[in-house]
Amino acid sequence: MNSIKDKISSLQKLAEKALESSEFETAIELGQKALDLAIEHDMADEETHGYNIFGNIYIYQGNYRLALEMFKKSEARSREDSRERLSSLMGLANSFNYVRSYDKAIDTYQKLTLLSKKINHKKALAIAYSNLSQIYKQLEKLDLALEYAQNALRVFEDLGDRALISTGYSSLGSIYIERDEPEQAIESLIKAAAIRREFSMDYRLARTLTNLGVAYIDLKRFDEAEKQLDEAYEIAERSGNKRSSTFALQKLGIVYSNNQLYEKALSTFQIVRKGCNDLGMDDLLLGTLTEIAKVYRATGSLSEAYDTLIEYIELKKKVHKAELEQKTEELITRFETEKKEFEAEKANLLLDMEQERNRELQEVNRIIKDRNSQIESMNRMLEEKVYDRTFVLKEILDNIEDPVFFLMKDGGHLINKEGQRLMGVFGFEDAEKILDTRELMKPVRRLNYDIFKSVDLVEIANDEHSIGFFNVYTIKIRGKRQLGELVHLRDMTAIYEAWVRVEQSQKRLEEEHRKIQSKNIALREVLMHIEEEKLRIKKDISRNISNVIMPLITQLQEGTKNDKLVKMLRDELEMVMDPSQKLLSKYSKMSRREIEVANFIRNGMSSKEIARNLGIAPETVNRHRNRIRKKLGLLGKSQTLKDYLKNLAEPQDG
Repeated sequence: MNSIKDKISSLQKLAEKALESSEFETAIELGQKALDLAIEHDMADEETHGYNIFGNIYIYQGNYRLALEMFKKSEARSREDSRERLSSLMGLANSFNYVRSYDKAIDTYQKLTLLSKKINHKKALAIAYSNLSQIYKQLEKLDLALEYAQNALRVFEDLGDRALISTGYSSLGSIYIERDEPEQAIESLIKAAAIRREFSMDYRLARTLTNLGVAYIDLKRFDEAEKQLDEAYEIAERSGNKRSSTFALQKLGIVYSNNQLYEKALSTFQIVRKGCNDLGMDDLLLGTLTEIAKVYRATGSLSEAYDTLIEYIELKKKVHKAELEQKTEELITRFETEKKEFEAEKANLLLDMEQERNRELQEVNRIIKDRNSQIESMNRMLEEKVYDRTFVLKEILDNIEDPVFFLMKDGGHLINKEGQRLMGVFGFEDAEKILDTRELMKPVRRLNYDIFKSVDLVEIANDEHSIGFFNVYTIKIRGKRQLGELVHLRDMTAIYEAWVRVEQSQKRLEEEHRKIQSKNIALREVLMHIEEEKLRIKKDISRNISNVIMPLITQLQEGTKNDKLVKMLRDELEMVMDPSQKLLSKYSKMSRREIEVANFIRNGMSSKEIARNLGIAPETVNRHRNRIRKKLGLLGKSQTLKDYLKNLAEPQDG
């Protein structure tokens, strides 16, 4: 097992290295090999790590929906309080953030903070705080944004990581600017800038100095603002960061305008305008056009100011239209995704419902076939015992639960207790009369089920009501000479009525199924109706066995010497009524295919062997594994599925 674990670890490290080099195809190929091995050998941590790798690949590719799916699988498979679960939650929260599902992102980051505290992972805790701060800032909930930014900074300082500390101060500064608290912003930003100068973090330093300049502008300390913005522009240009340099230059133009250096401000704003157009920075361009209009108005160039405002309005329309289109596209995409998820869930529910119904029907068929086999065995034993032993035959007949008539060759007859009861209902004294009165026996239409295809049923009824449904068996009894005929009216009433109810239930299910196809909102009612109907059928069959057959067997046992036959019949019926609950209670949650896969796993087969035996793909077997683990409550637990199933199959005490 350790060699497999080492192999998986090696493959995953190679996949992560390929991802860092943006070699996505290689990363996917290596990651898939590692994931397949982890699933095949039921290694939870390695499987979780595999899903995390694929989630990060999809994030790099910008496919956030697929990333979400991978991180959801990772979270479901991860063990409680593990570092892999920490990575799963981080990836899941980031993915929600990328697709702007802020509520879900916040919930997931909150789970991440709780787990980080529990396992004392300070860096993950600080990152979660920082990301929560940024989300609340975007949602304009600045009090919460400030609270989480301060929490993040405290943890960064505990870690002693200077680069992260500078990030904490910079975030605080930007939030203070949004809260219109420039003095506090300046204090935080100066600390951030000092650390970033120390570590030559030019890209981030340029942004920090720009924000510092904005804070000075808010305080109307334009000379200090100009100094910070000049440095920010120079650093951004030197590092090739055009967006930061354009942003800094726009703020410089505002400083020139406030210092009444209108010509210099206009020339600066024109450079900013070109940069915004080149880089697609429409939001910054809107602010720049507003500042240009102010300068024109201050210099008395009202016509130019008017033209600039017209340009501003047109750009605003364009930006607003683009935002609406983007939001509409996001809503459509989200709707389509949720619709597909709903359709898939509905299809799975219908499939599970159909499989469960088929399984129940097969179980009923098995019970009926077992009972028929027992009765046929009993009839064969009767044929062997009946020769010239009339007194033994009478005792046997009296202990049979169905009406039985032995019509002797010499004209005599033997009738068991059930046969006499049936004759009493009709007022007949001669057995031949009841058997020859065909108008009492009305043929029943042949049912379309395996157990009834070769059986002709008759309904015995008088003028008042139906007595029951019977199958007529005639056996010629021979010894040294022909002794007569044994007529067995096998009582099929309970079975026939149960199958009629099944057939009626099936028709109702089919009708409900058609309604589901036209009305999705009726799905829950249909499922509830089907479950109740199946439960009722189960209870009816169990009640019929318990209330009708078992008492008769008790009577049979009290009056016969053939204890072995009676005990065999009783044991088989009790097994039908009371199977091993420990195993069946677990299997009752599974589909037929999942039960097959579970039995293979319990017997030590790998995913490839199971796939070969069932004629399906290994990936399909792995999906069944995940569903079985979920239904058995093993998600996040270290116990293997094989050991768990073996424990279930062990004999129960008592």
